[in-house]
This record gives sequence, structure tokens and C-alpha cells, in this order.
Amino acid sequence: FPSHDRDALYVDDLMGLYDQSWNNYIRGACNIGGGEENQLSLHDLIHTMGIDVPITYKGWRPSDQLYYVSDVTKIYEDLGWYPTTPLDVGLKKLREYVEEYA
Repeated sequence: FPSHDRDALYVDDLMGLYDQSWNNYIRGACNIGGGEENQLSLHDLIHTMGIDVPITYKGWRPSDQLYYVSDVTKIYEDLGWYPTTPLDVGLKKLREYVEEYA
């Protein structure tokens, strides 16, 4: 099956960055994401979350982006920020939230 990896960022990490950046100057635009350590494909996400949906695959489209992981180097250099929630922990918390509130 195709990979199409993307990075994932746990919401608490994003909100922590928001709080940290509120009173700090950031020069220009920054990429924000989970970084190289927190990547997975949609297929892996569906499997990990235990979602039972039929999946079919077709050929690549010319505009498909086969891989994307945010380079968070600039925000790390400006604020010392880097995501702290490992992918497996974030997915576990997401699953618990969905099970409780869905």
C-alpha cells in the first residue's frame, strides 16, 4: 500500500508553543509540525486507531505530495521549541478522547 507519510503534532504541544510565543518575537514565518520523529501515513493512523473502514488504493495523481514532514528548525532556533509528545502517546490520548466523547 502507498505510504504518503505526514507528520503529526499533538494539540498540547501546539498550545504550549502558542503560549510560549505569545510574548516572544519570532522572525518571519515558521513551519510547525511534529517533525521527523512523529510521522505516519493515513493507513497507519487508521490501523493504529482501530478504525474499521474499507480502504481502496488507486494510482498516484500528478499533484500528490508523497511525503511531508515539517522542518521545525527555525522555531527551535527562535524559541527553543520542539514537540515533546511522542507519536504513540499522542495517538493513545486521541483514541481515549474519541472513545470518551464520541
